Amino acid sequence: MQRAISFGALGMFINGVALHQWYMVLERTIGSSMQSRSVIAGKVIADQLVCSPFSIAVFFGYSVFSAAVNELQHSKEALRSVKVSPSDTALVGSSRVTSSNFTSCNTTSSKESFMAE
Repeated sequence: MQRAISFGALGMFINGVALHQWYMVLERTIGSSMQSRSVIAGKVIADQLVCSPFSIAVFFGYSVFSAAVNELQHSKEALRSVKVSPSDTALVGSSRVTSSNFTSCNTTSSKESFMAE
């Protein structure tokens, strides 16, 4: 539902106002006669060459921006749900090191067994 509202607002405020102004510019520069085929063709060509690429770029740019913001919000929520105490664990390189890994380690016997080999 949020996506529908977001794109509805894009269409109403950005495209609606911008396209209204664009068509008013076309009326002033090319003409307002709807009887002449050359005037109609000129408006269609100007619209397709100038305004359409801009409208498409705005739409896809907004889509990418909206998706990135949505992904960022989901990432923040996921990070908030993970509760790890810094004293319990630490990440070293790509391996997970905890205090329990070192409780049964005897360094002298490991060193002596290595030297004996």
